[in-house]
Order: sequence, then structure tokens, then C-alpha cells
Amino acid sequence: MKARPDDFVVLVANEFGADAVDYIAATHAEFWQEELVIKLGDDVGQIELPEMTISLVADPPIPELVELTKTTREPFGGSDLALLERHTQIWRLIGSTQFAAWPLVRLASTFIESGASAVFLPGTRHLHSPRAVRHLAMAPAADALTNFFVSAFDGEGWMRTRGLTPFRMPEIETQIVDGHNAAYFRLMDVAAAMIANGRPFDEGAALTLGPHAHVLVAGPTGPLRDDLAINGSHGVQTLR
Repeated sequence: MKARPDDFVVLVANEFGADAVDYIAATHAEFWQEELVIKLGDDVGQIELPEMTISLVADPPIPELVELTKTTREPFGGSDLALLERHTQIWRLIGSTQFAAWPLVRLASTFIESGASAVFLPGTRHLHSPRAVRHLAMAPAADALTNFFVSAFDGEGWMRTRGLTPFRMPEIETQIVDGHNAAYFRLMDVAAAMIANGRPFDEGAALTLGPHAHVLVAGPTGPLRDDLAINGSHGVQTLR
């Protein structure tokens, strides 16, 4: 099962067996007070939630994920790292609408509480530790979705988001003129505002970010160096 550029894709490292399905459903009901049904046969299935169905594929483990623990925002504890080192499979979750983001965050937290060891976002190359997933699931929705699904990469004096494409929004870029941290938080602020509004800003929109005024114009203006080609399917806007 191949994902489209517009799909949300979440990889969950785990050791779940067939007997874990009922336990996972009970955990989800306890944490989110809603019914969850998992159907998985021959490594392909689906997860049924009240508002939508998420596609599910069981893939082989990815040992290389252990190397990414050094780059996570929230560190891995010793027991979490040990679980990740011995994970036996990856559950690939695919959400095919822009409304799948929050259900996927809820599912990720349920799997973590059920014993999963990490969550990896291939569209942004971010690995989230159990601690990070628990924290984000309890955060305000726009902040949680931004920090869960969106990241940024830089090159040649520019920084650009990754992860807004599944929200059906353009990626945002900005020139690095006042340090990497300032550029990153500018992009994350704009991304969170768009996700909260449920739509991108119009080109020419004037935005006040911190002490400075900015404007969004048609892009890309910076270099095209993203090696994840799925990002930017809905275009790129430049924050000046």
C-alpha cells in the first residue's frame, strides 16, 4: 500500500502480537473515551475510529531508528531505548484526509500507552520518543499538530518547513538573517496559525511575528534542496 503526497503517514515501532488488539482497544477507550476497532490480516488492515478509518500496514522493523534517538526533541529514557532496540515490527498508519491529523495523534498516544517504543514521521524524518508523544497528546491542538507533524530543514541561508503538505497547505520558507532558532520559530508560528485556522494565509498577507512585520509572497525564493520530494505539492510561500 503506497501513500500519496497528501497522506499523513505515521510509523509506530512495537512488539504487538495478535493478542494485543483487545488490550489496545481498551487502552484507547480509557484514555480517549471512544471506541476503537483494529482489523489486521496478512499484514494489511484498518483502524476504525468514530469519525474515520485509518489504513494500517504491518511492516518489518527498522533498526536504523535507534540512531535517530540522538536527534529527538525529547530524550529517550533507558527503558524506552531498550524497547526500541528490540522492536519487531512497524505499524504504518495512513490517513488520507487533512482531518486525519488529530486522530493519528490520539492513536499514537494509545499505542505508546499500550507498549509501543517510538513514533517516526517519514515525511519530516522526526522520531518522537514516548515522552514526547504523551506530552503532545495533551497539548493544545494546534501546537500538538504542528510539533508532531511539522519540522524544518535549512540550506544556503534559507529554512523551509516540512509537513504542511498533508494539511493541503503550502510549505513556508524564510531567509536565515537572525539565527537558526529565530528562523525556525518564525516558521513554526506561521505553521501553527495556519493549522489552527484550517487554511493557509493568502499571498500578500501581512503578519506580525515578534517585533517584526512580515509578508507572505509566492515562492519558492530560496534554493530547492529538499530531498523529500513529497513536501511542497501544494506550493511554497516565502515569508519576508
